[in-house]
Amino acid sequence: MYTINKDVAFREVDGSILLINLKSGSYYSLNATATFVFRLVSQKKDVSEILQEMCAFYDVPEDTARRDLEACLEGFVREGILRVNGGQGDAPPAA
Repeated sequence: MYTINKDVAFREVDGSILLINLKSGSYYSLNATATFVFRLVSQKKDVSEILQEMCAFYDVPEDTARRDLEACLEGFVREGILRVNGGQGDAPPAA
């Protein structure tokens, strides 16, 4: 499972999420897909739940949604926005 880094503040403005990493000072404006994923992470959804919701919302095949989700989550972790917690559902599902 992923959680939002404690050093990250965020706010939704006009349907998009704006983030700032208070530790690094980095500022982010998320695109539609990243906003969708971030919302679900903030609701404590696990990776499999996020994947299912992406497939339904965007009406895309699972392999397409999985690639996009993996890229998004990896970017969030790399930028220090999210962190990986121990437990089931930590990593994006394998292809």
